[in-house]
Amino acid sequence: MADIIGTNGSNTLDDAFSLGIPGFRNDRVAALGGNDTITINDGNDTVFGGSGNDRIVDAALIGFISGDDQIFGEAGNDTIVAGEGRDTIDGGSDTDTVDYSRSGAAITVNLGSSSAQSGGMASGDRLFSIENLIASNFSDNLTGSSAANRISASGGNDRVSGSGGNDVLDGGSGNDTLFGGTENDSLIGGTGNDSLAGESGNDTLSGDDGTDTLSGGTGDDLMSGGTGNDQLDGGDNDDRLSGDAGNDDLLGGSGNDVLTGGADGDTLSGGTGNDTVDGGDGSDFVRFESRTDADRLEGGAGIDTLSFSTLPTVFLPPGVFTGIDLVTGRAFATTFHGFENVIGSAQADAISGDALGNRLDGSSGSDRIDGRDGIDTLIGGSGADTVSGGNGTDGLFGGTEGDLLSGGNEGDRVDGEAGADRVNGDAGNDTVFGGLDNDTVSGGTENDLVSGGSGNDLAHGDAGNDTVTGDSGADTIFGDDGADQLLGGTEDDRLDGGTENDVLRGDDGADVLIGGTGADTMDGGAGADTFVFVTTVDSLNSVGGSDHITRFELGVDKIDLSALSPAAEFHLALVADGAGAVVTNVVNGATVVSVFTDADGAPDLVFQIDALSGVGTLTETDFLF
Repeated sequence: MADIIGTNGSNTLDDAFSLGIPGFRNDRVAALGGNDTITINDGNDTVFGGSGNDRIVDAALIGFISGDDQIFGEAGNDTIVAGEGRDTIDGGSDTDTVDYSRSGAAITVNLGSSSAQSGGMASGDRLFSIENLIASNFSDNLTGSSAANRISASGGNDRVSGSGGNDVLDGGSGNDTLFGGTENDSLIGGTGNDSLAGESGNDTLSGDDGTDTLSGGTGDDLMSGGTGNDQLDGGDNDDRLSGDAGNDDLLGGSGNDVLTGGADGDTLSGGTGNDTVDGGDGSDFVRFESRTDADRLEGGAGIDTLSFSTLPTVFLPPGVFTGIDLVTGRAFATTFHGFENVIGSAQADAISGDALGNRLDGSSGSDRIDGRDGIDTLIGGSGADTVSGGNGTDGLFGGTEGDLLSGGNEGDRVDGEAGADRVNGDAGNDTVFGGLDNDTVSGGTENDLVSGGSGNDLAHGDAGNDTVTGDSGADTIFGDDGADQLLGGTEDDRLDGGTENDVLRGDDGADVLIGGTGADTMDGGAGADTFVFVTTVDSLNSVGGSDHITRFELGVDKIDLSALSPAAEFHLALVADGAGAVVTNVVNGATVVSVFTDADGAPDLVFQIDALSGVGTLTETDFLF
């Protein structure tokens, strides 16, 4: 055994060659005063750091076995670099650090316990008055004490708990789990996908790199996600959350919180309390969750969505709506700005867009949605909704129940979807779909594409040159004004061309086709079809020409003249023999039918059948008089 005693200055002491035998003695080293560097090697050594900020290194020589040392840092901020052996390390007064970074295996260390530690170089060590800890590069399990600790986990997937005191916990690299404990702690995730929980106290949490999960717990917490797609939950009290880079999910919890999204598309929810939310750059999703709070919500840059879908349900009398207006930027006591899209609540909402292109989704409830200006997408959702496109080329979708949809002033796409809907394209060249169930659809004032969809629909082309399709179901279809094209669909349909020169195709089923005024072209398609002439102006030889029935199946199809009013009963005749005569002639392979309703000798109604199928020619059984 050798005694190595320093001076009151700053000493560098090494017992490696005490008494000429390299480090293989049970030495006692006393540094006295000063900021000393002490190196001990093999043998069961005893070290006294003395006063000053000392660095004590337990370094076994190559080929020798490290002993069980007793190290006393005494006064000053000391750093003890641990080695092999079952050592007793007492930091003494002030703030002391034990360093296990050289350990070749994971360690389990509890700074609040005087029992033997375990794992790697910590195996068998007993620690006293140690405030700070540097762990190994493996997956360590580390626990602080009631004092203010600084624990650096280094590499590996570590589990770190601060316990009491105002702690600084640094996960380093790897996927780490950090718990702050009861006081005001600072947690740093480092690289990797980390989980940070501040628990009690006013904590500061930083996820750094990776996809991190941060939970503030109780207290007024400051949280930063860092890079990566992070989840931040402020918990109780007044918290400040920043998502930074990545697509982050921020939840303020209770209290008056401040949430800032960052550079990418984030999801932000203030929770209860009077919160301030700023989505920042990117296309963000912001949830509004309290009717009574006075929040300030800012969408920021990007295409942002404000959602009321998780708003608690309360009783609303009939006709009372939740007002959401993108122009005024108000809902309840909350103000908002910079949002392009809105999702409504589970109750009756009144949602109004602005001059930009909005996506307004009523969600549940019987909603009123007005797109106003801009190119909008308007969705009624579930509930019997009223949706108006306003100005702009809009897309309107009714949802699951019977809705009232009106396209607006420009060329819109209007789709009733499920439910018995009333759908109107209004002004502009619109595309209008009834959707499922029995709908009432109309094109509006210009040249529209109208489809009833499935169900027994009532479809109007209205003004303009429209294309109107019944699709499946027994539909009633009106071309109204304009030169229209009408298509019946698969079942027994009724088609009425209205004014001007229309094209009517019954398709399958026993259809009723009414050309209306103008020179119309009618094709019943498959099935027993009826061609109806209501007035003598329906088909003339004069201006505009006569109607054409493109094909007629003898003995199956019918020509209905029963609405006309002749002076005498209708009958087939070879020549005009007075009122009621119906004369047929074959001209260039087509059958021309002339109807005389009076005795002046001039036909009052003329139409042409381009092709007859079956055996024979027209007989009175092919007519309904």
